Amino acid sequence: MTSESTSLSTLHDYLRVLRRRKWILIPPLVIAPVVAVFSSLGQPVRYEASAQVLVNRQNLPANLLDINDPTQNDSVRLLTTQAQFARLPAIARQTLEAVGLTNWSASDLLGESRVTSSDNSDFLTFTVSDAIRSRAMVLATAYANQYVAYRQDFERAQLESARRSLRARIRRLRQADATDSPLYASLVDRADQLAAMEAVAASKGVLVRPATGAGRTTNNVVRNGLFGFVLGLFTAVGLAFLRDALDRRVRSAEEIAGRLQLRLLGRLPRPPRGARRANELVMLEEPESPHAEAFRMLRMSLEFVTARGPSESGLVSQRVQLRTGGQRCRRVMVTSAVEGEGKSTTIANLAVAFALAGRRVILVDLDFRRASLHRFFSLRGKVGLSDVVYGSAQLRDAIADIDLDVPARGRRGSSSGSLRVVPFGTPVPHAADAAFTLGLEQVLEQLADAADLVLIDTPPLLRVGDTLALTSYVDGVLVVTSLRAIRPPMLDELRRVLTESPVAKLGFILTGADLEGGYEYLTYRYGRALSAG
Repeated sequence: MTSESTSLSTLHDYLRVLRRRKWILIPPLVIAPVVAVFSSLGQPVRYEASAQVLVNRQNLPANLLDINDPTQNDSVRLLTTQAQFARLPAIARQTLEAVGLTNWSASDLLGESRVTSSDNSDFLTFTVSDAIRSRAMVLATAYANQYVAYRQDFERAQLESARRSLRARIRRLRQADATDSPLYASLVDRADQLAAMEAVAASKGVLVRPATGAGRTTNNVVRNGLFGFVLGLFTAVGLAFLRDALDRRVRSAEEIAGRLQLRLLGRLPRPPRGARRANELVMLEEPESPHAEAFRMLRMSLEFVTARGPSESGLVSQRVQLRTGGQRCRRVMVTSAVEGEGKSTTIANLAVAFALAGRRVILVDLDFRRASLHRFFSLRGKVGLSDVVYGSAQLRDAIADIDLDVPARGRRGSSSGSLRVVPFGTPVPHAADAAFTLGLEQVLEQLADAADLVLIDTPPLLRVGDTLALTSYVDGVLVVTSLRAIRPPMLDELRRVLTESPVAKLGFILTGADLEGGYEYLTYRYGRALSAG
């Protein structure tokens, strides 16, 4: 595999994780920008005032004493140095004293102000922010003035130091009676220059534009909102991947097939919410929907399995015997690992799909713990399988013919098919009772003789111990698994339990396949194709 394909695969995996955890992504992406925007709107109004100072680049003491000053020829360095010089706490204190602001400290002023320089000019800009417009103007002008004054005092101190040094040297030459020497003349000349330069020392900095106005600083709501969105995005992605790393659920049909060593017969999306609430079957209520088409595809896969014989798929570790005693596999038991995996809904829709395809189908409810097939076909209170087994009712009374009067476009195949349902009937404590098991075998044989296919709904294998014993009365087992409910340890235990039974394992059906990456996209495209057709 090339590095490019590996990168694409990794990117696809990342996108699959984000799609799977989309509900985790939404809260941070919404909350963070909203908090940032409301925080910006809730901040008090502030005003900014600015004053400008022209900086003289000459260094009089350095020129006088023939000292090389690198900042004289580097304006950027000089202005950056002066901008930092202006941030001295001493200048801030002088500014506050000048305006008489006693409830502020030097740190307060420095925190509410900034000094900036320009690369193409010799100006320093002093900006002060305050909640009061007039005070911002006064502080900005005073700050610039105090910088100029402080620098002038600093320069005068340097000049005074240079003058004292020259006077001391001249005095020593006079004491040595060396007034005629060239050095004496040079020092006297420098002293005269120093006196002349002292007069222009004030030109080191000049306030050229005091603060005459103050602008309102609007809170940058858009910028803060975008910052909040980016922060929320990083938080959401981190939470999504953390949740995915801690999630121990099975995430693909391939993982289930590998652990069970069974073939995948079909993927089924979760039924529509309305159908779940009303206990409706999509094969009857929405025969042209993508959900119904998934059951028709499952029916075709199961027909191939029951007609073609053993599979040689690499995912199947054993040869699945699909014929028992030379007879076609008619009695198919449908089970699951645990409850809530869509077993009963799946078998009911599958039975309708076979019947609409021209098969004589009998659907048997053998889930003696939680019988539910009667809800789909309005058979509540009708005698059922348990009543027949114990002899309190006749088999013909327990069989209910189901009207398959669906729209003509939903009926595919021969019209000679039929669907009959046998509800469970009176509840029994367990199915391992000798009388029950003996009568059950006889009833299932009679049903198999009267139909092309008998689909039997049984309790979950990992929840009810009697379920495994029921495999001796059927020709094949079909397992329903759900990505929403199954966990890797459950699959391992389910495989162990299935291995104990010699019955043919036909494969497994994946429900809740919309959680698997890419399934929603395929269903959407297919649904569009049906609508266009």
